[in-house]
Amino acid sequence: MKLLGAVLMWLVVIFDVTAQQKRQKTIALDTVIVKEKRQRVVISGDTLIIRTGDLELKPHADAGEIFNEIPGLSINDGAVMIMGKYVSELLVDGRRIFGGVPSITLNNLKASMIEQIEVIEKVNEFGNTEKKINLRLKPDKKQGGFGDITAGIGSQERYLSKAKYNKLSPKSYTNFFANANNLNEFALEPKDLARIINTQIRNQVNSFSITGLYDTGSTTVNDINDNEVLQNKNGGIRKSNAAGGSYNISKNLNELNIFTIVNHNKNNIIELQNTNTFWGDIEQNTAIHNYSNGGQTNLNYFANGKAQLHKKVMLKFNHQLSVEKNSQQDSTNNLITINQIRQQNHTKKNVNNSFYVNNIQALLNFQSDKKGVNTSLFCSAKNSFQNQKIDFSIGIDLLSEIQKRILENSQRLNFFNAELIQSYPLSKKILLEGKASHLFQQFTGFQQAKAMYENGFDMENKKDEIGANLLLQHKRWSVVLSGSAMHYSSWRQLNNTDVHLEATVPNFMSRINFRINNQINCSLKFQRRTILPNENAVFMLPDSSNLSSIKRPNPQLLPYTEKSVIFSVSHLLRKVYNVNVSFTSSIFSNYSIQNTMFNNGIIYTDIQNSQFLTGQSSVNYSVIQLHSKNKLSFSSFGSFSLTHSYSIINNQYAEYSTKVFFCSWDAIYKFSNQNSLKIAFQSQSNWVGNNANFLNSILLRHNYNFRKRWYVEHNFRALASSNVRLYLDTEFHRYLLKNNVLRISGTFKNLLNTNSNVAVKTEGNSQTALNTNYLPRYFMISATLFFENWKKK
Repeated sequence: MKLLGAVLMWLVVIFDVTAQQKRQKTIALDTVIVKEKRQRVVISGDTLIIRTGDLELKPHADAGEIFNEIPGLSINDGAVMIMGKYVSELLVDGRRIFGGVPSITLNNLKASMIEQIEVIEKVNEFGNTEKKINLRLKPDKKQGGFGDITAGIGSQERYLSKAKYNKLSPKSYTNFFANANNLNEFALEPKDLARIINTQIRNQVNSFSITGLYDTGSTTVNDINDNEVLQNKNGGIRKSNAAGGSYNISKNLNELNIFTIVNHNKNNIIELQNTNTFWGDIEQNTAIHNYSNGGQTNLNYFANGKAQLHKKVMLKFNHQLSVEKNSQQDSTNNLITINQIRQQNHTKKNVNNSFYVNNIQALLNFQSDKKGVNTSLFCSAKNSFQNQKIDFSIGIDLLSEIQKRILENSQRLNFFNAELIQSYPLSKKILLEGKASHLFQQFTGFQQAKAMYENGFDMENKKDEIGANLLLQHKRWSVVLSGSAMHYSSWRQLNNTDVHLEATVPNFMSRINFRINNQINCSLKFQRRTILPNENAVFMLPDSSNLSSIKRPNPQLLPYTEKSVIFSVSHLLRKVYNVNVSFTSSIFSNYSIQNTMFNNGIIYTDIQNSQFLTGQSSVNYSVIQLHSKNKLSFSSFGSFSLTHSYSIINNQYAEYSTKVFFCSWDAIYKFSNQNSLKIAFQSQSNWVGNNANFLNSILLRHNYNFRKRWYVEHNFRALASSNVRLYLDTEFHRYLLKNNVLRISGTFKNLLNTNSNVAVKTEGNSQTALNTNYLPRYFMISATLFFENWKKK
């Protein structure tokens, strides 16, 4: 009956809109002159500028809605993306508010405040390209206050309540927000939090560094696939409560930003996971059916800023603190099949976790009176702690219990890194840069299964590197040469067994950029580097509650060497399309691969160094339409990657190849300023050997507004893998009172009542299809009150 009432209300709304259309009178208009609009997207140097002033959006729309109106820009379950790449940081007029978290920043600003979006590529501390965004505010939207309050109630006991307030001035920005709902909406996405905790500031502040000016590059195969564009991020049924605030103040060249958020979430997740793993003639199928209930509470604090200590001395700093406690109850059925030999078990778990992360970074920059002479000292210190307790029982079915154990894990990590960079121009076209760095890492782990066994882990890593960069510039070309000598030592102890590793290795990188004309730019890069294994690969804590893969430590694990070639071309085609194509080929020696052992139906895994070379190749492309003379605009990006690698099964090497194809097309057609349709198509195909896994997704979003009072939006989504799932949502909004300060909204979610979501992925020699429960069909009615007050100049 509730659903029937919701449908009747929907029909009344549609009838009301139609009736008002019929009552319209024909009015003779004076002749007007239509001027050609400015280009929507332009390229200025290394920055992509997207103008947003002429977008037709709902009154008081959040800034995030801009991303639904421009092809190539998207927000997928809180993750902000441009052409399939995550946005690592979002600035507002150059200021880092809300800790730089993209999703929270967009949710707390109005679309009407944004004049243009500036997309900037930066290089992080690992030498990988990160896309960052700067939102340029309109001149009349830089001083004042605004906010809103929303309350909603729906069928299926759904509820929503949220509020926010923002105050801006030329020198400060203040914000408070709160949110409570059971609609799977998070104030801070877990993936966003992980990216923030790992953020470094060296290259984003050291613009004088050659390393910061030229991408030393990521050679990860299929960067798009690693971002899990088609992965399920919104499965399960979750409740979320959050509150937080941000304060930013700037004066002259000094700035301070503080951001704090408290989260409390509860979840109810049902997962059906099917994984196929291939080792030559051996095939393992693992079917996992998991029921999970739990909750988590976390506190996150971020502070960053800069201080002009002297006319030529600048200090920049960043402090991040995160504390979390969570508990989870799992009931899992495992069915493991190895070459038609079946084994089944049932596991019940009570898991309690606590985490602590404290990260401090600082950069001190000295500028000489001579132009181009610059000295930078970067320091980073990190301390983290994790404690885990697992109370579990294992049986062959729901009623039996073979063993019951309590497993306790604890890990502590201390990290310190210091780097000195000295830049000196030899001439107007030649820049020399020297660098020296020191890294120290200490990892301690302890594991205890009561009345069974104990494991103790200790590891200390030291890395010292000294090198130089040379930049040669010409009108049409530039060359970067980089070389260094790295000495590393690693001491590891596992249960009183000591292992000591030490070596000195060379690293080298060269890059040539060449501009053929104003429309075509080329780049060729060669790189050789040694990559040290992290603590998770060396000391994988065994989990005897997971019989499908009990991980074991390997203190003998060695570093591996990467040699890669990257060629890329950027072409401005007909001054309308910006086309980018890149090719990457990498060879790894001594690569870290998975070692698997079968013993009485139990699977043990660890990480070993491969005796054979591993190869990876990928082709990536992107096309974005800078401006359109008709009603259609589009963008596309995609990749194809090939990996040739090995794994070890029962002490025998097994060779395998992995192919991954991904493509995405976004198009928006404007029937009129009041009527538009967005089509987004994505296709992902994964092959391990001759075994294929695929997922296709199509999204249709139709927006219509009548007399700028009624706004209707339909969202249709289809997912096709081994079967087809269809999702349909509809929303309508009615704006009332002067300046549209009151909005009444109706939302119909999951009208087709599809009960699960799906994701697929390939990892090494494994393919996984994951199905999770999904929010059931519901209708919600909500009201939002907007308020704003801008200071007039």
